[in-house]
Amino acid sequence: MHTRIYLTGFMGSGKSAVGPLVARLLGYTFLDLDRVIEEETGLPVAALFRMHGEAAFRHEERRAVERIAGLDRVVVSLGGGVVVDPALRARLLETGRLVCLSAPMDVLVERLSRHPERRPMLHSKDGVPLRGEALERRVRELLDARAAAYAEAHLTVDAHGPSPLDTARRVVEALSA
Repeated sequence: MHTRIYLTGFMGSGKSAVGPLVARLLGYTFLDLDRVIEEETGLPVAALFRMHGEAAFRHEERRAVERIAGLDRVVVSLGGGVVVDPALRARLLETGRLVCLSAPMDVLVERLSRHPERRPMLHSKDGVPLRGEALERRVRELLDARAAAYAEAHLTVDAHGPSPLDTARRVVEALSA
């Protein structure tokens, strides 16, 4: 079993819910990349986006990944866009096992519609959370743009199951195979 497990996948795929459970099942430490960035910058991710823009956020993401890539016995929930950066994706593939959690688009949209205000990438240009068809269009656009990057993961696990624990068990089984 590799000592660094990176969970990727689109927003709403369950990384933050499944990650701590995978860590517990393996006896590893859980880290959420967004929380690491928030601790480092002193700003919530949404505020970092709003105040400094996506480029500043992506810079902080790269710095955090480099620090985490040196840790052992960790399960890391990555932001959904981390793997879009080819250099970061290569670093993740090289330093750990990259596991993509997937779910059907309608499931993702339903999950994301619960709290769109928490997802800066799902806001209009003027900062208003998207809803309804606009949310669906944005999710589709982002999924299409990220599909090739997600496909490079070492493993893909269906995250549309009865519970996060069920998904976590499937992740551990896939990692053990």
